[in-house]
Amino acid sequence: MVVAFVAKEEQRDDARQAELHFFIKQRRAKHFGWLSGAGIYHGDLNFGAQHSSVTGDENFVENKGLLDCSKLGELDEGIKPRSFAVSEYHFLLLIGDKVKVCVYLP
Repeated sequence: MVVAFVAKEEQRDDARQAELHFFIKQRRAKHFGWLSGAGIYHGDLNFGAQHSSVTGDENFVENKGLLDCSKLGELDEGIKPRSFAVSEYHFLLLIGDKVKVCVYLP
C-alpha cells in the first residue's frame, strides 16, 4: 500500500509542488520519499527505535538520504519530475511523458 500527500505552493509565475509518499507493509509505514525542489529526501521509518536526540526528541528516520534528481543522467537541465511513487525497492519518477525507475536499497 502506498500513501501520498501532495502540497502545492503558488509562487509568482511558477507552481512548486512537494509530495510525501510512504511505502506501507503489513499496515505499517516502512519507508518514505519526499519530492521537493532539491530532489527526493528518503529514509526508513523505525517506530520501535529507542534512539533519541540531544533535545530528547525521538528519531524514527534511519538510512536517510537525498536523491538529487538533476544527477540522473538522462534528464535535460531544468526538467524535474512532475510526480513520483515509492515501492518497496524503487522510486518511480514521472518526467514529462516517461517513467524513470530508480532502485532504492535501504
